[in-house]
Amino acid sequence: MRPSRGKITRALALVLILVLMIYSPVSASTVPSRSPDRPDAEKTLKVLFVGNSFSVDTSRYLYQIAEDAGYRLRIGDAWISGLHLSEMYTYLSCNMRKFTYLENRDGTWNTMKSGGGPLWRLTDVLKRTKWDVIVINQYSADTGNMGSFYTNGSVRGENFLSMVTEYIHKRCPGATLAYNMTWAFPKHSTITNFDSIYGGSQKQMFRMICDTTKVLLDGLQLSGDLPVYGSQKASIKAAAKGTERIDFMIPTGTAIQNARSSYMGDTMCRDMKHLSLNYGRYIAGLCAAASLGIPIDRITRPHMEQSTSTLNMAVMKKCVTDALKNPYSVTTQQKKAPSLEDPELTVRQTSKGYVKAKWKMVRGATGYRVVYKKGGSNVTHTKTLVPGERSFVFKGKEGKNSVTVYAIGDTYIKNSDKVTETLKIRD
Repeated sequence: MRPSRGKITRALALVLILVLMIYSPVSASTVPSRSPDRPDAEKTLKVLFVGNSFSVDTSRYLYQIAEDAGYRLRIGDAWISGLHLSEMYTYLSCNMRKFTYLENRDGTWNTMKSGGGPLWRLTDVLKRTKWDVIVINQYSADTGNMGSFYTNGSVRGENFLSMVTEYIHKRCPGATLAYNMTWAFPKHSTITNFDSIYGGSQKQMFRMICDTTKVLLDGLQLSGDLPVYGSQKASIKAAAKGTERIDFMIPTGTAIQNARSSYMGDTMCRDMKHLSLNYGRYIAGLCAAASLGIPIDRITRPHMEQSTSTLNMAVMKKCVTDALKNPYSVTTQQKKAPSLEDPELTVRQTSKGYVKAKWKMVRGATGYRVVYKKGGSNVTHTKTLVPGERSFVFKGKEGKNSVTVYAIGDTYIKNSDKVTETLKIRD
C-alpha cells in the first residue's frame, strides 16, 4: 500500500496537472493543465468519488482548492446515504439504479439526472467519461470494523473492497483507484455503533480505523488481536490479503484527528459524525487535493461557505502534510490560536463636517466593526464592513465625535482589541 502522494502510480502521474499559475489567480477555463507525456496539451484531471455522505463531505471544496492552487478538475460524486461496501457491491453486480450523482465542472455542484430519472446505475456513471481517479470509502461507522469488510464477518471470507475495486477496474482499466480513510466520530457522538464497536472512544475508533486500513491495504500481520463486532466477537488474528487494486490512500481521518489536537479541538463535525461545513470539510478537501499530488502550500486564502480567517490556513495545511507523512498516527498540532493585530486607526475631518475613519488592513480579519457617536449625542451607531473596506465616513456634529474600530475574527480567532479615536468639530 502506498499512502502518500510520492507513491501515486505512474498512471496518475501522467494525468496530474503540473503547471501552476504563479502570479495571479485565474479562472478554471484559463488554467493551463499539462501532463508530462504531452506538455503542449491541456488536461483536466477527472476524479470520481463513490460512497456516501462522507464522500460528499470530502469532495465539497476540492474544486475550489484545486483551482486556488492553479489546477483544473472535473469531479463526480456517486453516493447513497449510509452506503456500505457490501451494499455497493450488490448494487454494482445487479446493476441497480440507486445512486445520486453530483458533478462539479466549473466550481458549482449540480445534481445530475440520468435517462431513467433522478437515480443512477453506477455502471452509467463509470461510463460517463474516462475517469482518471476513482475514490472509494466504507460506511462511516464501519471504517474501523474489520469484520464489516468481509463476507461472514471473517477475513477468511471475500473482501468487499477487493470485489468492488475489481469490478470498477474491469470497466475503467485506465483509472487509478484510491481508498478514502475516513474519520473517527466526535467525542460527544451518541450513535449506537460508536459505543458498541469502539466503546464510545474517539481515540479507540481512530486506532481501529488505522489498524483496519493497514490490514486491508497492506495485508499486514498485526502483533495482537484486532477486535471485531458481531459474530466474530472473539477477534481476528490479521491474516488478510491486501486489496491489490488500491493504488493509494487518502488519510482524511488522520488529517481530521490532527486538527483535533490543535487549538481547533474536537469541533470538526457539525453533528454526531459529519464534518463541519467550513473547517472540517475544507481540511478533508485539502487532504484529497494533496493526496492527488496538488501542492497546497501556495494556497493562502480558504474559500468556504462560511466566513473564516486566513490565520487558520497554516494549521490546516500542516494537519494535512503531517497526515501524508504519518498516515497512521496523530501528529500534535499548534495549541494556541493566532491573534489578530489591532487596527491602526486615524480619524480626520473632511469638508462640511464629515468625519472619516481609516485603518490599515489587519491580516486574517474576516471584517471590521465600526462603532461611532456623533458630537453631543449618546446614541451609538454600529456598522459592520467586509474585509476589503478599510475606511468609513459619517456626517459628524459639533462637539466630540467618537469612533471605535476593531477587526473581526472567526470561530477560533478572537476579535482584535478596540481602538478608539475622537475628533472635536467646532461650528
